[in-house]
Amino acid sequence: RRKIGPALTFKPTLLGFVEAAVNQREFRGPSTSDGIFRNSTGDRFRAGIGFGNTSQILRGEASFGCGEQRPNDPRLPTIDGPLVDANIAWRIDDSNAILLRANTDVVEKTVAGSLGGFMRRGSIEWRHALLKPLIVTAGVGKAVTNYQGIVLTEQLSDAALGLEYYLAPEAIIYSRWQHSIYRSTGSTNNWDGDEFRVGLDRKSTRLNSS
Repeated sequence: RRKIGPALTFKPTLLGFVEAAVNQREFRGPSTSDGIFRNSTGDRFRAGIGFGNTSQILRGEASFGCGEQRPNDPRLPTIDGPLVDANIAWRIDDSNAILLRANTDVVEKTVAGSLGGFMRRGSIEWRHALLKPLIVTAGVGKAVTNYQGIVLTEQLSDAALGLEYYLAPEAIIYSRWQHSIYRSTGSTNNWDGDEFRVGLDRKSTRLNSS
């Protein structure tokens, strides 16, 4: 995979960028679902802006583009479509912040008759500082994957609550509960699940309102 991404700075708080990525994917054997090799090549092109790098109120980036994944076997359809990506942080006041995220990418699976499809995900998270090092979080998100070449749509929705205690700017103790709901038009294996985690993260970036 190779990326090329020149950036143009309009002013210290606003820049534009263009990104191109190419990939080549090879598999050792054919898919067990239909006996077809999933070897493919693809490219992604994006153009966007980044803003508010020094702002304490609003900062982030957003981009738009197109992507394509081309199977080597002509029996499988090409995956192509628009790309929308965003990551925006809004600091409402000293104690509250909102994080908005959106992303699009190709999901490749061994479903019979399809190379895969586009997954589009959006989420929103609220962060509240109970104390300067103690942050409570709440968020919801949803991902939808539409497969090309077949009639199949998958949806994954989730809601989460969390608590983070910052030992240092890049080290936190966290606890997180998440409830997930999976639904598919092509399967009866729909499910609901709950997950609870407690741990130490030494790589987190402090995107909060403090």
